Amino acid sequence: MYILSNGNQWRRASIFLLLSSYVYFNTERLQLFICKTIKNIYYFCRYIVMNSLLGNQLILYFKDTCFVSKDDIVSFYKRRDPNLSQTTLNWRIHCLLESKLLYHHSRGNYSFQPIYRGHLIPTKNLLTIHKTLKQHFATNSYSLFELSMLKPWLPELAKTDRHYVYSQDKIIRKQIRSILSKPVCMIEHSDKKVVHDFTKIQNKIIVLPEISESPITYKQNIRLPGFEKLITDMYINPELYHIRHEQEIRELYRNIAKTHSFNIPMLLRYASRRNRKKQIAAMIGFS
Repeated sequence: MYILSNGNQWRRASIFLLLSSYVYFNTERLQLFICKTIKNIYYFCRYIVMNSLLGNQLILYFKDTCFVSKDDIVSFYKRRDPNLSQTTLNWRIHCLLESKLLYHHSRGNYSFQPIYRGHLIPTKNLLTIHKTLKQHFATNSYSLFELSMLKPWLPELAKTDRHYVYSQDKIIRKQIRSILSKPVCMIEHSDKKVVHDFTKIQNKIIVLPEISESPITYKQNIRLPGFEKLITDMYINPELYHIRHEQEIRELYRNIAKTHSFNIPMLLRYASRRNRKKQIAAMIGFS
């Protein structure tokens, strides 16, 4: 009588009977469902393991490359399985990104190391020059650079104490030359003889023209050239930056790219403004 008078008990008993009858009359369907589920779990685990193995193979294959394009990754997988669909390829790239085996570098390009948007760190000498110049000019009218700031990526450059001041205004460049106490050399064009003559003198401040829309960063309220500008300028005038061989520029680029993110479109755009787009693109592997 207690069970019959309790509505909740009736409901639970009814549900239990319905489920029991469903399972009893649908045993074959239930078995198929279980088999299909186990099969899906097996293929999913197999895919994850294979994707991890292929990801490691991908890293080993491109171990000497700072970054790879999506086309490079697709070609790598297509060589192993020509019948792979585009959907599967996109899913593999997605899994590599999710598992931290691959990182976004720039649009359509990837890196195998985490990328940070880094900046140069001003030196004590550079801060002193900035303190002198900001008394006469607006801080956005010039940018500063010291060769030793690249020491973490190319230690050989730290041996030369050389400073650079960039400005778009020729009048400001002339005023800077007269204000600074150190020996100052102002270069208005990349004449090889002029460059060769002044590079013999150490501890010199070099005043250079700055092209509009040059890649620029800010650190400690100091306007600094971006890595994209430096790589291009060093390629065009290696003597100016104490670069002996083009291989040093390649090494510098690879070392910086391991920990910092290059803005590739900005780099190529600036190189184009300096009429060196094809050469820079070939050097960094975008030819």
